[in-house]
Amino acid sequence: MRFLLLCCLVATACAGEFSLAAIKDLTAKVTTFRLPFTQTKHLAIQDEPFTNTGAIEVDRGRQAVRWEFTGASVLILANGKLRRWTMAGVEETLPGGGDPDKSAFAGQMQGFLSGDWTALESAFTLAVDPGGAPLLTCSPKSKDIAKFIVKIAIRWRSDLSAPERLEIESAGGDLTTYVFAPPEFGLALPANRFTGP
Repeated sequence: MRFLLLCCLVATACAGEFSLAAIKDLTAKVTTFRLPFTQTKHLAIQDEPFTNTGAIEVDRGRQAVRWEFTGASVLILANGKLRRWTMAGVEETLPGGGDPDKSAFAGQMQGFLSGDWTALESAFTLAVDPGGAPLLTCSPKSKDIAKFIVKIAIRWRSDLSAPERLEIESAGGDLTTYVFAPPEFGLALPANRFTGP
């Protein structure tokens, strides 16, 4: 039934123009989902990129997001608080609320959680593709953020069901790319997935 409902929502969204409102409306009916990814980092000071895998898990009933990098770290946004653990399971202290990386990451996690990507507007100027492609470009509003992040670009799947690609261009020429596999909807995610590693 959930799959059928999602298909109907996707067909409705595809019939119209891409917009952040369409994304929010489409994802509002989805309670849980998992989005596996491959992350590739191209660092300006290195010749070869390095990759990592992981997954984003969202439980809207619990208002929680888990962003896990396989064998590296886990970030969890739950109860309005962002927490991070190392590969060894040790919780790290995150910088204060004014930290640009933390603000950007928290905004992206909030977008996955609510489907409302306008959460990024507090720190970024948002622009949808004028040609109608399912693409959102985020440019930093403050000089503090611009010291670290030049641009964030999020491209959705053609059916608008989930992001397909996320690129973060950093100052100094670094580029981090996430390529997302097809989403898995309606999963039974255990509560402890959102309390720690």
